[in-house]
Amino acid sequence: MKAYPDDLRKKVLTAYQEGKGSMRQLTVRSGISPTSVSGLIKNFRQNGHIRPEPHGGGQTPAVNGEGRISLTGITAGKPDPTSEELCGY
Repeated sequence: MKAYPDDLRKKVLTAYQEGKGSMRQLTVRSGISPTSVSGLIKNFRQNGHIRPEPHGGGQTPAVNGEGRISLTGITAGKPDPTSEELCGY
């Protein structure tokens, strides 16, 4: 998921700081999830900025680079092989 635009983050934080609504009210008005609003405010309090945190990286691929090359070669002629067909290689 992409980060919310900076201008939206600024508007939400400014509204919160100026007391123009609770976190819950700001989520309804801005369309941002409650978790994101609380994370934005927490990030500002701890770090002094509203930049999004870096992406966590996700799950490590189950197939390494060498295996990916092998699978690409195997599936080049048939894009959706069955597991039995793959076991034959």
